[in-house]
Amino acid sequence: MRTSRQSNPDAWGIDWHQAETLSAFQDRVPNLEPAERLLILDTAAQVLADHYAHLPHKSRSQGTDPVARLQALRTQEADADANPMGVPLGTPDFHEAVCQIFAELHDLHTLYILPDPYAGMVAFLPFQLGLATGEGDPTLIVTHVLPGFHHTGFIPGATVLSWSGIKVERTIRRLALSSGGANRAAASARALALLTQRPMLRMPPPDAEWVELEYLSPATTKPARLRVAWRVAPLPPPDQAAPPHASAIDPEGAALQQHRKQSYAPHVLRAERAGAVPQHPAPAATHPFHHEIATSFPNVRAWIGEVDAKRFGVLRLRNFVVDQDLFIDEMGRLLSLMPPDGLVIDLRDNPGGLVPAAERLLALLTDTVRPVKVAFLATQANLELCQHHAAVHADSELIPWIVPLQDAIANRRPWSEATEMTPPGDCAGPRVYTGPVVLITSGRTYSAADIFTAGFRDQNIGRILGVDANTGAGGANMWTHAKINEIAGTGIALPHNAELRVAIRRVLRNNGQVLEEAGVPPDQVHALTRADLLEGDCDLLRTAAGLLHPGP
Repeated sequence: MRTSRQSNPDAWGIDWHQAETLSAFQDRVPNLEPAERLLILDTAAQVLADHYAHLPHKSRSQGTDPVARLQALRTQEADADANPMGVPLGTPDFHEAVCQIFAELHDLHTLYILPDPYAGMVAFLPFQLGLATGEGDPTLIVTHVLPGFHHTGFIPGATVLSWSGIKVERTIRRLALSSGGANRAAASARALALLTQRPMLRMPPPDAEWVELEYLSPATTKPARLRVAWRVAPLPPPDQAAPPHASAIDPEGAALQQHRKQSYAPHVLRAERAGAVPQHPAPAATHPFHHEIATSFPNVRAWIGEVDAKRFGVLRLRNFVVDQDLFIDEMGRLLSLMPPDGLVIDLRDNPGGLVPAAERLLALLTDTVRPVKVAFLATQANLELCQHHAAVHADSELIPWIVPLQDAIANRRPWSEATEMTPPGDCAGPRVYTGPVVLITSGRTYSAADIFTAGFRDQNIGRILGVDANTGAGGANMWTHAKINEIAGTGIALPHNAELRVAIRRVLRNNGQVLEEAGVPPDQVHALTRADLLEGDCDLLRTAAGLLHPGP
């Protein structure tokens, strides 16, 4: 495969012209043997039936029975006569069929991870898009163009009018159906990202090898056309994995984040890998920016802004994939440097990470934090999982769920009693920041970031400003099939490094509400403007500052 990363491992960028074509990539995808396909289907059905925390909930809310769907697909695979087409599904169709069953759950914690060579690869177009909704009709705007790609007039600020002959709004709505988003806002936000980036973790590459755009350049009034092919490149290695028991992350969202950094900010990626502090470009003169605060955490950016002579701090948290003790120490240091009159925490597109890190951060902002509680699906398999781990580890984190699981099974309740995953004593403070706080969210704020947002609301820490009408609504602790096998001491690995991820414990907020699908709607929605998309969120930050410092 020809990529700039292979020719120059230190570059950590993408040379568009040397990236692999979609057809070349598809030509090297190996076929799965019939027995391998049956193993995937049998394992997926078992994992969902035994461990999927949201299974009873999803059957009601989504009207789907994924276990029955997988079993029906197995019958189709095993018996050619049962297949209306007369033959077993081929490998690409097989992957698409399994992915569709999982997509109908609208749960980005619960996924069929495609086997090699799909996993670790991304299909992409050489530009990024943003949707401006704050100035009349929604407008799809080019926000970034990959270095090395040139087409006359196709520059940041250009407006995309149609997508392969289809209106842009309809294209986004159709893609939202398979996006995995748990609610309408989340599905639309994810569809917008998937227009130009398709990490091949949970969905095959696009069917078409190219797209054709009609666009309007900022300098002209006459529409132009651009036909551009999808390309394929390897993703950079993921950030440090969170400890498995407390992990809550959207892996596709993390991959989208990594690819965007690889494509448009390779200098940041290089600095991260070298253990250096990334240098960020200076903002435009009109941006509400005053002074950047250096931090060695690559997933954190901190600065002090100023609007109408009023100063406020800003923390942009990209994810919670961290060493929690070091992270909390650094957050305490940064918060102590923030102006006392206001703080903005930006969690847009944060895919999650380590739940205790998110909840311990809340404790730096308020006097009392009550951690969320989590519950297992009440099955014999989950009980045996907890018992086996406790037999091997005297200090097992799963011991608190053994008796609740026994009780739920005996009384035929669907879930165990919920208990805290983060020890309450870890959220005892001390409080560091006492000024007013505004939290910014998006439809791709997910998982541990959803849990942070729920705690922020339930503890009345401050106002929530959303660029979408809801968060991603991922309310679970997620484990991989490999982790389940490791804890149980049994199990067979899936072929070609295929994997399954499952929401193992569902999250209940302090008010008893299920977080999955419901999410956390903001107190106020900010419709992104063209200036937000092209000038570093300047209007968004002014709106946030207005919530910190309301006028007369």
